[in-house]
Amino acid sequence: MRSTPAMTSWHGAGGEWFRSAGERAIGSLTRVVGSSRNSGVGKQVVPFTVPTGVFWAEDIQSLEGDPVERLSLARKYMPLPAAFREAATALRALILSSSRQLEHGGDLLSQLYVTAAQENFLLATPYVANVGPRYNVASSIPRTIWQRLPMPYAAIGYRHLPLLNHTDCDWLVVAWGEPDTHCSAQGYHQSLWDHYVAQFGPTY
Repeated sequence: MRSTPAMTSWHGAGGEWFRSAGERAIGSLTRVVGSSRNSGVGKQVVPFTVPTGVFWAEDIQSLEGDPVERLSLARKYMPLPAAFREAATALRALILSSSRQLEHGGDLLSQLYVTAAQENFLLATPYVANVGPRYNVASSIPRTIWQRLPMPYAAIGYRHLPLLNHTDCDWLVVAWGEPDTHCSAQGYHQSLWDHYVAQFGPTY
C-alpha cells in the first residue's frame, strides 16, 4: 500500500500515466497527478433552496456540454439524490477533459470521491423507521455539517460507495493505492447520522 500526498493537491511530483479498463475501452490516456488517502473534506457551502415550480433536472440536461456549470447547478440542489449523480457525471467529464488536454486535474478526483462519500452518508438508508424516506433526514442535516465531514479514503475505501463506477475505482486505486478497509460513509459517521435521526422522535 503506497504512501500518497494530500488528496486536495494534484500538483507537482507524483503524477503517473495510466490506462484504466474503462479508459482502454474509449482509448483515452489519463493522467492522475498527486493524491491522498487520508483526507477529503467538502468545502463548497451553497444555501439549499429548491424554488417552487423550478424543474432543475430539465435545466441541468441543457448543460450537458458545460460540465463546470452542470456541476455548479448540481451542487446547488444537493442533497437531492439526482443532484449527486449529476455532479459525479460532470466531474468525470472534467477529469477526462483535463487528461486529454494534458493539464493538471486540480482536485477533481478528490471531489469525485468526496461527492460519492457524501451521497452515501446522506442517502445510504432508503427508509428510516418512524421518520420516512431517507431524504427527510438528509435534508435536515445542515450543509455546514455534511459538507465538512472528513471522508478518508484509507478508512472508507470505495466498495460501499455505489455512486462510484468501475472506472472511478480504477482511478482511485491507481492514484492512491488500495485502502486499509472498506465501509459505508454513513457507517463511518454513524453516531452523527443517529443524532439527526433522533431529532425526529424515537430511534429506529
